Amino acid sequence: MTDFERDIDKDITIIILQNNETNITEDIRLIPGNIRKILYGRPLEKPIVLPAKILQKYAGSYAYENAKDGKIYYEFGRLWTNSKFQLKPVTETKFVVIGFRPEVTYEFILDENGEVEKLKIQQPGEKSEQTLVRKK
Repeated sequence: MTDFERDIDKDITIIILQNNETNITEDIRLIPGNIRKILYGRPLEKPIVLPAKILQKYAGSYAYENAKDGKIYYEFGRLWTNSKFQLKPVTETKFVVIGFRPEVTYEFILDENGEVEKLKIQQPGEKSEQTLVRKK
């Protein structure tokens, strides 16, 4: 991953090079949108941290329309896709896939009792959307 921001008027340039973004923990990974904030002295985005109980609730099997199963795993205090991409929380129910471009979001749909009912996977840049049903 490479990020480059430059302000010619202030004679400031920030260049960040990172190898294998998926192995970098949230503690040391610089969120790309934060580079511009650093450059202009604005407050940085703070990562959302969810309790293990909430994350564990989302782990499980989900059924695609073609009957193939998709799985979400809870390991090392984080959620992972069956392709081993880490999911980063954006809200309590919505996550982005770290290290995947264009951006992919996973949103867990809860029923009236707060139980996970469905999983919506979206990739707006590719105009792709799928809704999977939670397997019991």
